[in-house]
Amino acid sequence: MSVVSKPMIDLHSHILPGIDDGATDMVQSLEMARIYEDVGFRQVVATPHWMPGTSWVPAPLDIRKKVAALNRAIKGQGIALTVYPGMEISLDVEIPRFLKDQRLQPLAGGAFLLIELPFQWLPVGWEEILFRVLANGYRVLLAHPERCGPLAENTDRFEEQT
Repeated sequence: MSVVSKPMIDLHSHILPGIDDGATDMVQSLEMARIYEDVGFRQVVATPHWMPGTSWVPAPLDIRKKVAALNRAIKGQGIALTVYPGMEISLDVEIPRFLKDQRLQPLAGGAFLLIELPFQWLPVGWEEILFRVLANGYRVLLAHPERCGPLAENTDRFEEQT
């Protein structure tokens, strides 16, 4: 029985198997899918880490293939959940170029990017990077803004942008 009366959507999940520090295999991904279903989620955006300079730089096509395989497995298990492609993008000065080169996967193929800021500091020019993303027609969602000390200490920065 569902805990909530209306279906929910999770926009940030590490449900894809073997791609980052999330689910290690398909068995674990399917268990996550069952839990999502049990508590009322019907849609999830898979957002594996995308961190330049590390081994976590999955190509959008690879993410979409893994999402398709997971959705087939979910359907085969009779689980009422749909997974969409996305990624959790570490803030990098090259994000606008990576977008142009189609190296980044927007959430569910739309216009939103999930961007993760550094936890301890904000690099010089971080606002310019986000401005350039917005100027290219994308919208920004921040992953874990509460973990970024400088933002948590100065929430007025959010007001300045609205």
